[in-house]
Amino acid sequence: MARVDPRALLRKAAAKIGIYRPYAVEESAIVRTNRSVSYDGDVPAAAANARTQFALKFAKERLSAEKYEDVVYGPNGMAWQGRCLIRAASAREPSFKDLSRVLRRRRLKNFVEWGWVFESTTPYTYGDWFAGQLRSLVRLNGTYPPGPLILPHFLAEKSYIVRDLSALNVEFIVADKDVFIENCTVVREMFPRYELGIEDVHAYRKAFGIQPIEPKPGSILYLARFDHKFEVKHRIYPSKRVAKIIDERGGHVFDTLHATPQRLSDLAPYAETVVADQGSAIFGVVHWKPKRLLELTTDNWWNSANVFIGRATGIETYRVKVIDEISDNDLTRELLEFLPTANTL
Repeated sequence: MARVDPRALLRKAAAKIGIYRPYAVEESAIVRTNRSVSYDGDVPAAAANARTQFALKFAKERLSAEKYEDVVYGPNGMAWQGRCLIRAASAREPSFKDLSRVLRRRRLKNFVEWGWVFESTTPYTYGDWFAGQLRSLVRLNGTYPPGPLILPHFLAEKSYIVRDLSALNVEFIVADKDVFIENCTVVREMFPRYELGIEDVHAYRKAFGIQPIEPKPGSILYLARFDHKFEVKHRIYPSKRVAKIIDERGGHVFDTLHATPQRLSDLAPYAETVVADQGSAIFGVVHWKPKRLLELTTDNWWNSANVFIGRATGIETYRVKVIDEISDNDLTRELLEFLPTANTL
């Protein structure tokens, strides 16, 4: 018997009594496109036994922005019109606590005549931000909706979001309590997954003034996680073992805990061959012109987003290696076969 999701049942019940407006069926339908990427190496379980991954799109094309009147936007990224929570204007799926708020008296509100918010699906990690909301933002090409961006409190606590918004000259206010927006623009998510293409790479580079340079021949760059905790799930990578081998080959080892746009751009000369622990730091390829990339990943925590953006930047060889319980000998063999035979830089 299929397991019933109690949260889905709750949202369905809330929609029936008029306190929740979910996506319409035709609005959330997803279809496969002809755009695809392929990779070499292992096939993680999460890849569904396929070395070729296809991009998805919404069956019904969405408007990039939609107008709403008299929206109450809360610190947790939920948007209401009157006593109805609007999914398309909110930052994630609502919880029981979110839906129950319509039955209680709300706190005092801030009022703005004009403002805008992001729709999102999973606003939890840097990868979610980069390939979700920031992807939509850079496509606006500097022409933002009227008024300030209203940023949920839990997103405003993330330093990389504040950093990126400031770099793009986006005026924003933090919803540390409810904000009443008389005229609200919702910047929609245009894609169901993080399968960025060439046009996205161009948009990021233009927005942030990125002009990648050619890497030094034979250069090696390792994007390491060093077992620091992730925002969603803690994953263990053999970063110290990999770093030792990279160092012996004369490569550069970079702890992605300290990644910033400027630091990533500074690494461009050393990125002809990139080895990376699976994670959002691989999106740093927009700053470089790498030719080869080896992604080290766990079997069940993988998706095609990195392959799509890697191919969009022109990477010729993209290889995936599953490292769950990998032995020292197998890890060493994999790296030595992939890395340049000599690096005298």
